[in-house]
Amino acid sequence: VLSWIIHNVLDVPVVDKEHCYYSVPAAPVDMVDQDVVYHTEIFRKIIEEHGYTAHPMNEAMAIIYSQCADTNFSGISISYGSGMCNVALSYQTMMGMSFSLARGGDWIDTHAANALGSTASRICSIKERGGFDISDPTKGTRENHAKDSREVEAIALYIRSLIRYSLEKIAQRFKMERDTVELPDSLPFVVSGGTTKAEGFMKVFEEEYNAVKKGFPIPISEIRCAKDPMTSVAEGLLVLAMQEHE
Repeated sequence: VLSWIIHNVLDVPVVDKEHCYYSVPAAPVDMVDQDVVYHTEIFRKIIEEHGYTAHPMNEAMAIIYSQCADTNFSGISISYGSGMCNVALSYQTMMGMSFSLARGGDWIDTHAANALGSTASRICSIKERGGFDISDPTKGTRENHAKDSREVEAIALYIRSLIRYSLEKIAQRFKMERDTVELPDSLPFVVSGGTTKAEGFMKVFEEEYNAVKKGFPIPISEIRCAKDPMTSVAEGLLVLAMQEHE
């Protein structure tokens, strides 16, 4: 089934052994018994079976390539996806740090549901329907907001918790690896991924960053959201492919 889906996305190569870049997460730091080798190689196998030359690329680094051309591809990026959060730090295209966290949109749905005795599918439906601001979950624009007020509040709380957790892990990992990473300049912090599309997400992110800013070990020049959080990874893969295979 996966092979059929990939074939319908890619179609046939335009030229023999056409280059195909695909994104993969970094190894998670909070699930030490997990790696990404199997999934990376399964996708490589399927893509090459369809006549392409496969190139795996770190998901968060792809965001750097699509969003940080103005800083010579230097920056720190985080992708808040459905299954995981992916982080990368780059200085002039050189990746200095990368890892993933085993939390994402699905984690928000599951834990909010458990806290309220609801279901993950219901929480996900409310979250994706939107109509509320996670920076102020007491206010909503949907007619039935009052009925969903507890779920909305839980979604907002768990999104904030996820942001706080990711910032803590970034600081911890950088402190562990700072001797191998030289950063003469401050870096832009680029945030992307489907979860960032929630209204008020960037406001909450900036609030949580400002709460830890004084002790944050990486000098940050600005915080910005990817221009299109849903396509920034694909755009970055295209930039890299064009650079390496003009």
